[in-house]
Amino acid sequence: MGSWYLQTHTLIPALFLPATACGLLATAVLNINNLRDIDSDRVNGKNTLAVRLGPGKRTPLPRLPADGGADLPGAV
Repeated sequence: MGSWYLQTHTLIPALFLPATACGLLATAVLNINNLRDIDSDRVNGKNTLAVRLGPGKRTPLPRLPADGGADLPGAV
């Protein structure tokens, strides 16, 4: 949405759902990357969301944005 607005100087409400779907899928990829690096993040003092949630609650972390990103295009 930011790139669209920058180029056209207009906001179109119909673009919010597809843009949100793309953003949620990108968030899922970043969350998966955080899960991979959790041990080194903990040792180096990085307080990522996966480190803060702990072992039990971090497993569904990538599924929430991935499921939302997959479901939104069907809503359009």
